[in-house]
Amino acid sequence: VIKQDDDTLKVTRAFGKEERTITYRFDGRESVNRLPTGVDANTPFTFVSRWEGQRLVSRVTWKGPSGPRERIETLWLEGETLVLQNTRPAPTAASEPIVETHVYVRKR
Repeated sequence: VIKQDDDTLKVTRAFGKEERTITYRFDGRESVNRLPTGVDANTPFTFVSRWEGQRLVSRVTWKGPSGPRERIETLWLEGETLVLQNTRPAPTAASEPIVETHVYVRKR
């Protein structure tokens, strides 16, 4: 479910059997979201978002078991399809960044 007003975009997603709402702010200020992951299902994730053309780009940071973590999350529409792409830095100097893409098709 996606809801937008003048200041925010809210996306409710299923994470396994659980649903969580992620809030993206349009003013460059932080929004803190709790996502069910790994060791602690209530780890706070800090999102700082900005528009780059038609794409909403967010720097997402959190503290993982091995220390601070970061990814870039990009959301955009392609017709009736919402695309969410996560890019994480390369784990080693000799490797490529990790990119995962999720495609959501609108249900009518």
